[in-house]
Amino acid sequence: MRGWRVSRGKGIVLLFMVLLCAARAMLGEDAPLNYIRQVWQVKDGLPEDVVQAFAQTPDHYFWIGTTDGLVRFDGDQFVIYDHHNVPELRDNSVFCLLTARDGGLWIGTEGGGLVRYKDGAFRRFSEADGLTNGFIRNVQQDQQGRIWVGTDGGLFRFEGDLPKDQGGHYRYKIERIDGSRGVPLLSVHAIRQDAEGRMWVGGSRILRFDHDKATEYRLKWDINEYQVKSILVGRDGTTWIGAVSGLYKLGARSVGAGGGFEKVKGITSTVRTLWQGSDGALWAGTIGDGIYVLRGEEQMRLRSPNSLPSNTVLYFFQDSEKDMWVGTQHGMLRLSETSVSTVPLPGAADSDFGTVYQDTNHDLWMASSRLFRIHDGVARPYDFPQIGGARVRNVFRDRKGGFWIGTDGAGAFRIRGGKVDHFTTRDGMVSDYIRAFIESRDGSIWMATDGGVSRLFRGAFTSYNMQNGLSYSSERVLLEDRLGDIWIGSDHGVSHLHAGHFEHDGATERLKDEMVWSIHQDSDGGLWFGTRANGLYRWKSGAMTHYTRAQGLASDSIFQILEDKDNRFWMSGPAGVSMVRRSDLDQTAADPSHRLAVKLFGISHGVEMTEIYGGRQPAGVLAADGVWFPTGKGAVHLSAVGGQREEPPPVVIDKVLVDGLERTPTANLELRPDSRKVQFDYTAVSLRSPEDIRFRYKLEGFDKEWADAEGLRQVYYTNLPPGSYRFRVVAFNTDDPSKMSEASLAVQQNPYFYRSPWFMLCCVLCLGAIIWISHLRRLRQVRLRFDAVLEERTRVAREMHDTLIQGCVSVSTLLEGVSSQAEVASEGRSSLLNYARAQLRLTLDDARRALWNLRQDETLTTEIGPLLVSLADEIGKEAHAKVVCESSGQPYSIGTAEARELLMVAREALYNAVHHGSPSVITLRIDFGHDSLDVRVSDDGRGFDPQAVSGRDSGHYGLIGMRERVERMKGSFALASTPGGGTQIWFKVPCRPMAPPKIEALT
Repeated sequence: MRGWRVSRGKGIVLLFMVLLCAARAMLGEDAPLNYIRQVWQVKDGLPEDVVQAFAQTPDHYFWIGTTDGLVRFDGDQFVIYDHHNVPELRDNSVFCLLTARDGGLWIGTEGGGLVRYKDGAFRRFSEADGLTNGFIRNVQQDQQGRIWVGTDGGLFRFEGDLPKDQGGHYRYKIERIDGSRGVPLLSVHAIRQDAEGRMWVGGSRILRFDHDKATEYRLKWDINEYQVKSILVGRDGTTWIGAVSGLYKLGARSVGAGGGFEKVKGITSTVRTLWQGSDGALWAGTIGDGIYVLRGEEQMRLRSPNSLPSNTVLYFFQDSEKDMWVGTQHGMLRLSETSVSTVPLPGAADSDFGTVYQDTNHDLWMASSRLFRIHDGVARPYDFPQIGGARVRNVFRDRKGGFWIGTDGAGAFRIRGGKVDHFTTRDGMVSDYIRAFIESRDGSIWMATDGGVSRLFRGAFTSYNMQNGLSYSSERVLLEDRLGDIWIGSDHGVSHLHAGHFEHDGATERLKDEMVWSIHQDSDGGLWFGTRANGLYRWKSGAMTHYTRAQGLASDSIFQILEDKDNRFWMSGPAGVSMVRRSDLDQTAADPSHRLAVKLFGISHGVEMTEIYGGRQPAGVLAADGVWFPTGKGAVHLSAVGGQREEPPPVVIDKVLVDGLERTPTANLELRPDSRKVQFDYTAVSLRSPEDIRFRYKLEGFDKEWADAEGLRQVYYTNLPPGSYRFRVVAFNTDDPSKMSEASLAVQQNPYFYRSPWFMLCCVLCLGAIIWISHLRRLRQVRLRFDAVLEERTRVAREMHDTLIQGCVSVSTLLEGVSSQAEVASEGRSSLLNYARAQLRLTLDDARRALWNLRQDETLTTEIGPLLVSLADEIGKEAHAKVVCESSGQPYSIGTAEARELLMVAREALYNAVHHGSPSVITLRIDFGHDSLDVRVSDDGRGFDPQAVSGRDSGHYGLIGMRERVERMKGSFALASTPGGGTQIWFKVPCRPMAPPKIEALT
């Protein structure tokens, strides 16, 4: 009985293998899908070929988990994060990724724990936070915002919205789910939430959590290999389980009943990842067996190397642009839906570039390494036995039905009505290498060759070369315009043939140095010339307009120009195929500042950029179902639909380098005075078609105009002058330059302190202060000079008053006395006259002495005491008045100038007493102090009121002069007088005892 069971088991296994083989035989291997594929590997910038997870954050950045680090991708460049530049990434192997609803990125590593990235900061969760296992296999977020974490050693749940910790991080309550409340211990590899909010958890078991109540499910055909690797809940409610032993499903009706999962036939490999497309098809990525695509009961299969870079598929993801991403063992694959398709040429991979031509029966002919005929979307080799194996360059059918074949060195063949005509240089052709055919309105067949142009008319050839006026011998394209003129484009200019003669006009002059590979005439008569390396030209109404990348062209190399019924130009070049409306080109011709709206079909749309070429005609053909262009991989077909214009991707200033050191691009960037070079790295996230994006930048305050960015997405400035700037960068799609996204960054280049505004202000203030002080000093000097002049005038006035005037007053008094005493004896008159003469001599001596004192050295000394006594005696004798001299202290000598001033003051005081007071006695007292000299003049005369004679307007300058002389000597002056009570004058001046005076003769 036991043996029977074993045999029955072997039979079941054998039957299963037979059914499996039959099922595989029924599968479509590498079935064609409406997707284009692009692969990225280590050679393209990935740190490791093993790609395990994808995620996309709200800023549109694409995040890639590899076995050697976390990668950020913007569609053009990779930025790698690993434990070398992010300490929180303890292990470089990133197994799973999740973008939470708050924009944070959760990163699950293999052994390094869980890491959260948000707002430019990484935070790691480990055992210290309650996460006891560091091998993270899956991270999901439920409808309540809670984070579910599956590990090799347990199921955990994070609940946030708790206060921040001291480090500024949000705190999370981490709870372990398994091992308690009836939930068995789990090793978790897959987590998924269904439409009802229930959480499906798979790993060592399959559990469904409904409000924390766990229900366990089992897999049918259980052979102890049902480790769950992936879970997907379909839109119809079906739950799909990818396990080690294959694919299982559970219908929506069976979920609540607790039924078991049924195995999907035909898939026995480990199903690592699951995804459901918009068409409802289920994608199952396996380990070692490629991708299975299930549509109902139909299965298709994608395998390496035709469809996948590897048969080990690790992850599926759909981005915001609806592209499908596949992580594999050997790189990541992007599958994008497109209207571009390629008809491959059997046995002609990587063949020579060729031509494509549509016959009158709508069949396509493509000349490459050999000739192919494309019918019903299939290319098949086609041989003409009549041409003897000659290599075909192009084909052409004339209006009479003749089929022309241009060859590479064997001339031209015409097949008509079963008859074959062969034309070579022996028949009059200029060369046997044919590059283009046209038929003119008179029925002539024109052939452009490597050595000139040949015309076949009524069986005879006419050849044109450089000797008879052709611009160059290597011809590329022919066109007959609506006036019947022939235009010939060559590798060195364009020729215009009118009525059998070459004309030289503005078009030929302007294009004389260009490689013209394509010529087209529009319905308005405008002629368009596509060049090999210098853009597009339009010749219309005698004016030439030039278009290049500066105006928005996708490339400056134009291989072919086609115009459809909607007046849209389709132009091929090395960057792919671009589409632009003729009206837009005309607008740019009228307004050079207008930028062209160009739709580019490049590598991201399925066009192999490096395979498109030109130089032979026709290098493209306009058909009813779109446009066709030849490539080395086949005939590329583009649907003649412009498509909906896309919004420009958001542009960001990704990084700033100052003198080679990275700086965080915050709202304001301050540069030190010694900063020499600042570099701005910018990008715009476009995963589908980064080549369609153009950038313009400007540093306001430095750049006068916007600059078009070329090549790398970075720009740098050196030696910026101090000041405030703003770096602005805009991004736009080539198909709609009017819509732009912009990012900006304020930049402050700080100056050295000596170039700072405050320093400049201080310098200006200091300069102003210096000028003001100099001005004040100048004013002070002017005032001092004025005061000196005024003082000198005052001094001279005093000298005149105290010498000349006083002397003259005395002489006048004596003369009046003589005249009033007529009866006096002659002896008396003689005595008065003699005294007057003496007084006059004395006055002259005083004046001479005053002049001598002005020139005398002020350092000389004089004994003041005898001079004062002599002065008192002279005045007493002159006025017949009693003058008493008294002295105290030890007499000493003083400076001659001071002595002169004291004598003048004393003299004025004595004269005033004699002439105005009528005293009986006058007392002159001299007190020689240690550091001062006191002089008092007092009388017992009639006195006066000092207030009445104190002003300058009183006419009495004697008192004023005395006071001024004393004050000049830093002394003090006092006057005391009352009417009838006599007068006292006291003055005190500081004096220092000096050496005895030098005696000099006075002349």
